[in-house]
Amino acid sequence: MAKKKRPPRGPGRARVLREVRSPGAEFARLRGEFAAWLVAHGLPASIDARALAEDAAVLVDRATATGLADLHRWTPDQVERLADTTDTTDAGTLTALPLMLAFLADTGRWAGTQQEFDAALAAAEDAASPVAEIVAELDAVAVDPQLEDAALRGLPVVSRAEALLRFVHPRRRVTGTGALGRADVVAVLDLFGIDLAGHAPRSLWDVPPLADLWSTLVEAELLSISRSNASTSPLAHGWLSGEPRATAAAHRRVAEAHLLGLLGSGPELPFLPDPVDTLLPALAGAALDRPMATAQVLPGSAAGTPDLGTATVRGLLDELADEGFVQVGDTVSAPLGLRGVLARCTAEVLGSELGDDGPPPPDPELAGQAWLLRVDLADADPPVWREVLVDPNTTLDQLHEVLQVLFEWEDSHLHDFVAVDSRRRTVRFAPPDPDGFGWGRPAEDESTVRLSSLTTPGAGGFVYRYDFGDSWEHLVTVRESRPAGGPLPRCTGGAGASPEEDSGGVWGWSEKLRAAADPAHPEHEDVRDWLGLADGEALDPLAFDLAATDRRLAVLRA
Repeated sequence: MAKKKRPPRGPGRARVLREVRSPGAEFARLRGEFAAWLVAHGLPASIDARALAEDAAVLVDRATATGLADLHRWTPDQVERLADTTDTTDAGTLTALPLMLAFLADTGRWAGTQQEFDAALAAAEDAASPVAEIVAELDAVAVDPQLEDAALRGLPVVSRAEALLRFVHPRRRVTGTGALGRADVVAVLDLFGIDLAGHAPRSLWDVPPLADLWSTLVEAELLSISRSNASTSPLAHGWLSGEPRATAAAHRRVAEAHLLGLLGSGPELPFLPDPVDTLLPALAGAALDRPMATAQVLPGSAAGTPDLGTATVRGLLDELADEGFVQVGDTVSAPLGLRGVLARCTAEVLGSELGDDGPPPPDPELAGQAWLLRVDLADADPPVWREVLVDPNTTLDQLHEVLQVLFEWEDSHLHDFVAVDSRRRTVRFAPPDPDGFGWGRPAEDESTVRLSSLTTPGAGGFVYRYDFGDSWEHLVTVRESRPAGGPLPRCTGGAGASPEEDSGGVWGWSEKLRAAADPAHPEHEDVRDWLGLADGEALDPLAFDLAATDRRLAVLRA
């Protein structure tokens, strides 16, 4: 029997083997399956799945040429090299990259760890994002100043702002919350023709349109708030007196502060996606004079009753139109004179996606220092307080852990930090809340803020709130700065027993202390059982063990 002839072992055969075994050749065979996967996962009908699969194959070919050896195990470096070698004219192909990685993982083809996949996917999403390019385009939008000011004068918010400033000018008394008193609120409601149907407001904050306008003027630095007065700023005075340059600058500030407030208000209901995420492409297109079709912004809204998410997007779009920032017809466009305002605000919202998610670098001048914090549990009777030495470069999420240990909380409830900035604005810091289940306006990420940026020794303090049901409020002030003198944090003093979790806040806790100490109290036995007190055992509300508290902090020092 004749032997089969072997193919030659020359360079031609080696070239064929390299092609067959290359990641690019492998993915070429998977293009059909990838296209089917895209369709099955809800790819919009306007996007060609096969064209996207072709883009993915091209990307893998390029990545192979820059060092990709294994299709099933990408690294962030390989993704970055791929992005660096992709021409700006062909950068759109990078859109396929995160989808392709998701396909590999979803179909069991990913060979690396979950951590490696997360890192590669994050790099791919950064590479595919058009945000940087769009922000650069938005920053380049220019509008004739006279045309812009003429358009700004026609905005409803500008006329409302001028009326409120004239009412305040030169100053008005404010309450402890930095807002107009009740009598002035009623007068402003009459001035604006706002009818609350017989409901007398307790404060300015009970009237959302007025509260939003007030916040806009503070944000635009046209109102200055002190402990007892609101006064018009020099720029506002220039506007009210008719000085042309001040008037134009004030108009821009009001419009931009109001628009950013609308775009930063978040979803009406916590379980809904933020409508701004849907509208941003349309707003950017309007600012760049590339109007997007309204049907593309609100898909399905014309076919019947829109779903709740679409209705929320429609509501925000209508509000932006009512306020004069966009025009909504067959397309979403911007008045010519307002393209600059819309571009600047849209760029600011988009630009936040490009920022560093971590805290700023530690202040080197604070190295080796310790700040002595005094933390008082507000309204506690008897008083409950702690003193602790911490690194001033501590981030707020780390400070949260310190406070949990100091008061023996169990970290089983929501929390936030509340401070008043230099412009008397209330600012909240909390853990990231991607699902939108927080309270009130979205808070800033506490992990990106250092203690030293919030306050300084001798300055005003801030509030740490824990358990929004029981509402435990901790007043935090910085007493002094001193050499660290050892590992941090360290507890240096305190008084009062830590309350029990879920005891009803400071008043509920005080009542439980009374019940536990009074055999005649109708809830005496129930409370003692709840506290886990043995027969004859007493609970001392004044007890505080400094050594035990500091030992618990040792875990954080480690």
